[in-house]
Amino acid sequence: MMRIATKGSIEVFTNVERRTIGVSSETSTKDLLVTYEDFEQIYKELGVEESNFMIHEFIGNFTATSTKSPIEVVKGLSIEGDVRRKIGSVMETELVPMGLDLTTVDGFPTSSAWLRLNINPVYVSANKKYALRVIYRGQLKEVLKFVKTIERRLKKIIEKLEGVS
Repeated sequence: MMRIATKGSIEVFTNVERRTIGVSSETSTKDLLVTYEDFEQIYKELGVEESNFMIHEFIGNFTATSTKSPIEVVKGLSIEGDVRRKIGSVMETELVPMGLDLTTVDGFPTSSAWLRLNINPVYVSANKKYALRVIYRGQLKEVLKFVKTIERRLKKIIEKLEGVS
């Protein structure tokens, strides 16, 4: 991946071999949407034909305020007990999850359509916040639609983890 532009905390990056262009930021999704909408102008300024890019990618880093202790919530999640026991036996201790790293059933990191969600407690304020990292890859229209709804979706994910809804 190669960074091709930076404006504030927004980074535009590309992977020429994979014909991918993406946006990453730790700011609001509104700033990201503006950047995506500016792609047409960016393509012209760089002399790049838009059809050369097959994949668009969004990488978002968020925090979410918790109503409960994220460490306790995450440690209480059920993962396959057999997996925990097998790994725990090798480590000679009982293990519990300390975060989640999820992808779609048919997801693969090198595919053109991919979703990855990572949820962890923010350890310095573990009783208050989660750190969430989202990677979404697809066609530009799909990525824009996803980015428009991501903040609402993340809020609902935390509510479901904490048993609020």
